[in-house]
Amino acid sequence: MSETSISVHVGQGAWTTCHRYLDHPPILGFYLGTTSLAVCNQDSDRVTAADVGFAQSLVESARDYLAECQRLCPDHTDRPERVA
Repeated sequence: MSETSISVHVGQGAWTTCHRYLDHPPILGFYLGTTSLAVCNQDSDRVTAADVGFAQSLVESARDYLAECQRLCPDHTDRPERVA
């Protein structure tokens, strides 16, 4: 079980990337000014079904975050309907 709470206020210049390697699992990187965060699985030698499940959950949450940002952004012209 993991227990850490981190709150980041994202501003201009923030970006993310997925570092891919031929011989070990990927690392998801968040770069936020002088702060960086690396998200990787617990076992550096293999990917488990739990890792895949977490990645799927991450994608779903990122889609929800995008939809809410689009909905609330007055300058965004293609806003989806409100997500329940």
